[in-house]
Amino acid sequence: MEVKLIYHGKLAELMKFATEPFHTEALTAADLSSELLKLHPELANSTFQLAQKNAIISGHDPISEGTIDIFPPFSGG
Repeated sequence: MEVKLIYHGKLAELMKFATEPFHTEALTAADLSSELLKLHPELANSTFQLAQKNAIISGHDPISEGTIDIFPPFSGG
């Protein structure tokens, strides 16, 4: 499936780009995270969260075609 990855904050600085078209065979957030770490080993030393359709996704949460946001850790306040 085709997705558009959008990197935010320090992750965009690390990657040196903010968006990336990405073809994935992943069906879950965990599978996508694994694919990202293989393709971009520079992410291995970073903590990040995935979000799709305005919701944080992780583990066995399914992904679908469209935009997936990749965020560094953040806290509210």
